[in-house]
Amino acid sequence: MSISKALVAALMLLLVPFVAGADCLVDQQQTSWNSTSGGFRWQSFTAGDDGFLCQVDVNTADALTDVSIEIYQGEGTLGALLHTQVVDLPVDVASIVIDAPVTVAAAMTYTIHFPSILTWRLRTGNPYPGGVGSINPDVDYWFRTYVVPSGPVSTERGSWGALKAVYR
Repeated sequence: MSISKALVAALMLLLVPFVAGADCLVDQQQTSWNSTSGGFRWQSFTAGDDGFLCQVDVNTADALTDVSIEIYQGEGTLGALLHTQVVDLPVDVASIVIDAPVTVAAAMTYTIHFPSILTWRLRTGNPYPGGVGSINPDVDYWFRTYVVPSGPVSTERGSWGALKAVYR
């Protein structure tokens, strides 16, 4: 097998959770708000499970098109850029399906960043202790993250040895 075919095969294995329709489960969230803030904003979060970030929901007061969303490693935008994609945001809740796998590890910090000006709904009083909003450590923006868990997989075989079920 040539190197390019081997590379394509390896990349396809990374995409299996998305292609196979694996469960994209809520991992972290802060879904209350009492104010808004406009500008270039970010919200950090601490992953609760090992796996692949598959969706991010945000709640904005603006309807915007061609807005970039970025996912960084660590708190803020000084860490490694793990993912970027262009999306359209409706007013209120936008569900952004991540178009390429972003590996996350439990107890590690990541950041959702919008490098465009938008008005993102927020809650004061530090309601999400696993991260902070860009404007103030006492503020958390409205967000929800989803992860396809990469936990151990076990299988069940029938009496003839055929694969009967796969459990995560």
